[in-house]
Amino acid sequence: MEEKKITTEGSGILSRENTMYCRHCNQSISIESDSCPHCGNSDPFLFKKIEKSKKNSGFRWWLYIVIAFGVELYYKHVKGISIGLINWDMDHTETFVGVCIVIYAFLQIGRYSEIDDFRKEMRKVFEKVNDKDADERWFKKAKVLMWDFLDND
Repeated sequence: MEEKKITTEGSGILSRENTMYCRHCNQSISIESDSCPHCGNSDPFLFKKIEKSKKNSGFRWWLYIVIAFGVELYYKHVKGISIGLINWDMDHTETFVGVCIVIYAFLQIGRYSEIDDFRKEMRKVFEKVNDKDADERWFKKAKVLMWDFLDND
């Protein structure tokens, strides 16, 4: 299959695999561009928002831990029972591990929800320019930015 070439103003010839569309002006630019050379937008693909969201996930992790300990304090002082988070003992290890798994699951659901919102916004652009493959190219890069344990292949 022959690779199509796309010419963009001021950037020469780019392979279709390395191009994306600016979400503001809908012009084709390199997927590696930090800003759009046509309209000057500083986040043409929402990749900077994705990276910022990833950095904020550390805060969310701590927030969920504080909530878990808040639930423990509530049960301990109001209900008179402990679920094992504050008074660590081997009898409540399963509860603690379970709470950590639930916290991790909430974080992953939140991340997926955010990247899905970004993807919906970019899909509107791809529909305007009638490029069905652009969504897959965008999502491939977005996944790597959001979940750094994934690679580009």
